[in-house]
Amino acid sequence: ITLCRQLSTMFRIANKIGARLFARHNLLQPFSATRAFAAQQPTSWNCKIVCTIGPASSSDEVLEQMILAGMDVCRLNFSHGKYGEHQETFDKIRRLGEKYENQIAVLCDIQGPKIRTGRMKEPFEVAVGDKIRVTPDDVVGTPQLIQISYETLVQDLDAGDFIFINDGTIKLEVEGKDAAKNELLCEVKTSGKISDNKGCNIPS
Repeated sequence: ITLCRQLSTMFRIANKIGARLFARHNLLQPFSATRAFAAQQPTSWNCKIVCTIGPASSSDEVLEQMILAGMDVCRLNFSHGKYGEHQETFDKIRRLGEKYENQIAVLCDIQGPKIRTGRMKEPFEVAVGDKIRVTPDDVVGTPQLIQISYETLVQDLDAGDFIFINDGTIKLEVEGKDAAKNELLCEVKTSGKISDNKGCNIPS
């Protein structure tokens, strides 16, 4: 029974992909009755295509191209960007949704309780051997001092512990702590770029 369900799901997905390719092919051709029909039909497949919308895809022109290519759901990632920017994108999607019979759904992916870097004055690069201080306090980050949203950061970490930033891209080693300033003194072990709201991992 399980195998039959898996095969059935595979066939449905294959059928949808084939239909989408057919529609996209006709949409790229000179205007015809077939193209007009394909462009106006709302999607009715069980499997949906979800696309994350970012700076490169938030313009009216690109969004419309994505809709015509078969996008069903627009995902807005609230871990990045500002609420005002997401509101503008949301309004664009709704306007295009009205044009295409309201078939476009919006998925708002809100930021969860993940440990993240705080706000930065501007993104910056760190190199191996650089010294940087880390605090849980609300500060605007610079190459000298950044915030990581973990309340007991200074109390829980000691010299020799590691902090990974940007989901493991950047590695910091704790060299010491300044309890009076609520800061950790760290050395960069793996280089990379630090910017707003990047995921952090503290293995210890």
